Amino acid sequence: MRTKKTTKKVSRTDNLFVTKRNNLVVVPRSSGLIVPDRMYTRLRFFGATSITVTAATPQGAVRYRPTAAYDVDPLLASTATPGFAEFAAFYNTYRVTASNARIVMSQRSSESLVGVLTPVLFDPGASPTYNTIASWSCLPFSKHMQIPPTGGGSITLAQSMSTEKMHGTDMIYYDDNFAATVTGIPGNNWYWVIGILASPAPAANTVVNVMVDIEMGVEFYDRKALTS
Repeated sequence: MRTKKTTKKVSRTDNLFVTKRNNLVVVPRSSGLIVPDRMYTRLRFFGATSITVTAATPQGAVRYRPTAAYDVDPLLASTATPGFAEFAAFYNTYRVTASNARIVMSQRSSESLVGVLTPVLFDPGASPTYNTIASWSCLPFSKHMQIPPTGGGSITLAQSMSTEKMHGTDMIYYDDNFAATVTGIPGNNWYWVIGILASPAPAANTVVNVMVDIEMGVEFYDRKALTS
């Protein structure tokens, strides 16, 4: 009795594009071309930073731009993810469809601090206010937790998000405002924001160490005309 062969279908969900074999999804290559018409892959950005909270400003934050795989950290500029340049050698355009974020926080004091991780549709800038950061913990996709004092270990916050869910439309796959050339960033972006809140305000400057691991599902397309 013959059995029906089945193939694994790759769907656009909140998770990154994956296959059973590896992290790369390849559209079949047209005859005579050395790379496929488009390619989906996962790229990763890693960063380590510190956030200082003071009595005068009992809050702090950093933000990352996962939809811009060419420049993930707005403060550093041109922080392309490892592997991006290699794909950019073959394609002109990219689009980020989803992202995972995982952060680890620890502090060096006995202060009462809370850490927040959430995706947002707007750029909060480098210095959001206390009320703005406090409002992040109320967002539906936020994760927050109290950071133990010195000697209490660290906390880990993790979240996944798709560009389609953030913008509420599947036009993110077709509208060029959600894509960019491999030397730029899209017109429409969303952000991973990390915030620290102190209550009450700390008696002295308090430093929170943050390890950031961001993974992005990236679609490369618009093949380049190779000359050599």
